[in-house]
Amino acid sequence: MASKLLADAKPRSQYGAQQHERTSHHRQLRGVLLADGTTINCFRKNTHETHTIVMEHSGHTYTYIHPDGTQTRHLSPTTLSSHRAMVIETINLRNRFAWQTTQSTILAYMHRALCQHDGSEASNLMRRQRSSANSTLLRARWPAGQFYTQTLFDANRERFEIRSIEGHARVCLHPSATLVDALYVVRVKSSIETDETLENDHVDDSVHVYYTTIQQTFTVRRTPECFTYPVRVLLRAHTALRDNLPDFQYVPQENESAISDLPGNGAFSVRPSFSALATSHRQAGGAANDADDGLALADVLRVASLPTKKMYERVVAEVKEDVTFLMCRPGDTIVPSVIVQCADQRNALIECTNGFFRWYGESGQLQQQFTIETIPPASYFSSLNASSSTDVLSLCNHAMHLLKTSSSANFRGGTSHTSLSAAEATPLPVSNSNEVVETVENEHGRFRAFADGRVRVVFSDRTILQVGRDQEHCSFTYMDGSSGTTTATAAPAPQQVYIHRALEFADWAFASPEKRMARFRRRQLNEEVAQHEMHKIGVRF
Repeated sequence: MASKLLADAKPRSQYGAQQHERTSHHRQLRGVLLADGTTINCFRKNTHETHTIVMEHSGHTYTYIHPDGTQTRHLSPTTLSSHRAMVIETINLRNRFAWQTTQSTILAYMHRALCQHDGSEASNLMRRQRSSANSTLLRARWPAGQFYTQTLFDANRERFEIRSIEGHARVCLHPSATLVDALYVVRVKSSIETDETLENDHVDDSVHVYYTTIQQTFTVRRTPECFTYPVRVLLRAHTALRDNLPDFQYVPQENESAISDLPGNGAFSVRPSFSALATSHRQAGGAANDADDGLALADVLRVASLPTKKMYERVVAEVKEDVTFLMCRPGDTIVPSVIVQCADQRNALIECTNGFFRWYGESGQLQQQFTIETIPPASYFSSLNASSSTDVLSLCNHAMHLLKTSSSANFRGGTSHTSLSAAEATPLPVSNSNEVVETVENEHGRFRAFADGRVRVVFSDRTILQVGRDQEHCSFTYMDGSSGTTTATAAPAPQQVYIHRALEFADWAFASPEKRMARFRRRQLNEEVAQHEMHKIGVRF
């Protein structure tokens, strides 16, 4: 049973048959998975109708936002037929990247009511006779001891792969050793009672139980505990293949086990709740890093076009036009990184870390390293199906935006609340807030930074820009005397050039001398690497 389910597993969707229904009615604009497990998916119907699904972290409930902005609340198993395709697509996004969230208790959500009932194989659902031995949790026993390197390497898919002995699970490692795909069998919930507990599900009237296969993708750095052992075996196989070793030995370490309980189905233990969206204007105005604050409706509606900086601070996975961005948040021992993966392009991906990009080709092997200023010609990215380097440039720019947003959110997370409360308790005098702390004048204009966090720039074309202390709200005064306000994330392209230079100056002006020196050394290192990479592709300075 388990082997057949794993063999029939669909790589893109647990509810694969519904893809045709979605593509014929709705077109996905953008989907994001937040750190707390909330999923927002925006769709376009007809020409200008935007439909938004805000799914709670449990996956059991969702809020549907109509094109006119009105909201209705629903349960996922009893979704309306007009919502069905959008809800299924949103659940697939949530299930696929659930391990990227910061909530380790988030499990995949699988309910029979959302599966196909036409008996097609695309539903990937298998029925078994109920018995007292049936359990909602399955266990995987992984091989140990001596491994042959070529046995763990799938030459057709050019990936490393290991299966559990019972056939309940399969783990695949990307050739770059950055991404992991885990496929495992999970029991599907059949009842639609919302107050039914896990124990009561064993005594319902059904004589059958249903199983299906879940496929989840996560970065190696976010490997869950239940898959730690097989991932480490595959990493050892990756090293052995690189070193041309025919075999290797691997046994579980003291903190490892070759036997692990597979993740269960969250549908068995969830309760209806609606906490993702803010219920009041005061709650919507809370700090971005406060997990108890709901999302503001205005921020949610912006996801379809371009999410706000506040929203991006929570994003751990983003899907847009068949391109997936996976965010690995910074931690004590984790350097923030972004992985860009294009659908249906085999193993090609781009990894962004510390301002550097690594491009892995169709074979999954490292092909090139570069910075945003030294992107190779378009011919290097044929595996990404990009018509020009502009397409790759947009992907890299977006990855850098995610990386910078994550870093700034991590910095403010430890200091913003304390600083804000101190400022509210003892307001600074007006004279101190207007004190100029740094002044720089160059060919672009005159840059000044004030003690209260503001930045004011008089550019060489007589355009005046003032960036607020939050580094988000911007005020322009143009050469003809007109003025206007905007935000750093929503500004039109002509204004983005001014804002980018002002924010670069702000980063330098408000940094300590130690951080300035570290930035200078990092820039020197970047230039050295850039020169080396440009030399490799035949560019002479």
